[in-house]
Amino acid sequence: SGDRVTHPAIDLGTTYSISLWINPDDVSGEQAIYNSADGGTDGLQIQLNGADIRIKHNAGATTDTGLNATANIWQHLVVTYDGANLVAYLNGIEGSTNLAVASSHAVAGVGALGRLEYNSGAYQYYDGYMRDFKLFDYTISAEQVASLYSGDYNVTPLHRFKLDEASGNCVDTGTAGDWAGVASGFG
Repeated sequence: SGDRVTHPAIDLGTTYSISLWINPDDVSGEQAIYNSADGGTDGLQIQLNGADIRIKHNAGATTDTGLNATANIWQHLVVTYDGANLVAYLNGIEGSTNLAVASSHAVAGVGALGRLEYNSGAYQYYDGYMRDFKLFDYTISAEQVASLYSGDYNVTPLHRFKLDEASGNCVDTGTAGDWAGVASGFG
């Protein structure tokens, strides 16, 4: 399909949390949900492998989170990193812990929602809908994840794309507000 949203380069830092809602049209094959990479093997990848939600952190192994997405249903996905532990949540439920994490964490390349960017190529396009992408510059707790899922966590993240625009610029309504996200391939 080719639909995607890209954002400028960012160093995710030593702690972060990513939150978004996904609604895949199907749960077959490999589909990139989010990718922030340096153009090579370092960065963060959140993807579907069939229904399995998987994460790859830097040059580490791709790890199954123990969480499964369902086609044609909105689901809340959160990934947190506290400098040592990478944890994923689906609809407020924690998946496997101690996911594969490489120690280096600088990310020099652009981020992308809906496709994987790797070695100057793009593939693993996501088939479905996404909304309300949030990037926090700290690790949110399991209780805060549950509050995000229920809509009660009203803290403005560092960066936020509501993803309610069509093609063109995506507005960053986070506290930093300095990203110029670009939606491509829509409509």
